[in-house]
Amino acid sequence: MGHVDRTSLKKACLELNEARIRELIAEGANVNGSGHLASLVIVSLTIIQRRNEPGIARTARRLLRLLLDSGADLNRTCSSPQEEGNPTIFQTIVCYNLPYPDAAVNLPRIVLQHVAFIEATTERQIFNEVNSAYIQANAELFTFYTLCKAELTVMGSSRVFERLVHSVTYLELLTQTVRVVSRYTRSEEFRNIFLATYHIRFPVYASQLREKYDEADTRRQRMDRFTAVMSSAMNFDDNDFHDVLYDSFSEEEINNFIGDN
Repeated sequence: MGHVDRTSLKKACLELNEARIRELIAEGANVNGSGHLASLVIVSLTIIQRRNEPGIARTARRLLRLLLDSGADLNRTCSSPQEEGNPTIFQTIVCYNLPYPDAAVNLPRIVLQHVAFIEATTERQIFNEVNSAYIQANAELFTFYTLCKAELTVMGSSRVFERLVHSVTYLELLTQTVRVVSRYTRSEEFRNIFLATYHIRFPVYASQLREKYDEADTRRQRMDRFTAVMSSAMNFDDNDFHDVLYDSFSEEEINNFIGDN
């Protein structure tokens, strides 16, 4: 990746511009930098830590998940002004968090949550021996990381509709697409059970579960309005066809179509 590309990605990270980051990554930008910025995960940290505004925690989660999913390497070493020697990216993230104990965003926890999620849903092992030993030596990090893994294990075996063999598990709600999850939200019983239980049973991943649910239910409501318009205009009632047709339009086109402007 050339200097211009690195500069563009760094700028997008500093601005917490998720859409631009996705665009640059899709164009082939490498999320791992060089020198004292051995990973662009770090670039966003000072901005995130100093901002205390509504939605910043959600932005931080989405941004860090995006960078980690795109290959940001937590095991690389870098020269950090916060710590002597050659700490890893993850150790640097922890050090950046220390001066801000009351910050709205706990970056190490966000990273541990997503690393545990990746490891639970893939065969990838994210942390190397250095980071693993570092976590084990830190009681707070180790306890939280262990809690994340335990909660994910329970999520993987717990169904929203416990009495139905083919019902979706709570973990599947996080791994499946918004389009698929929106089909579950068509059931009022599903909506009632989920909203009454998710935050009690899975407090660590409650915010991510709710975020996914809200996106899916918003799609479901818009899809219902789209289907009603299409059925009336075409006298043709086929939910699968409408689902495919819905995805062929842009969000702006859908807004115009259903009168949501």
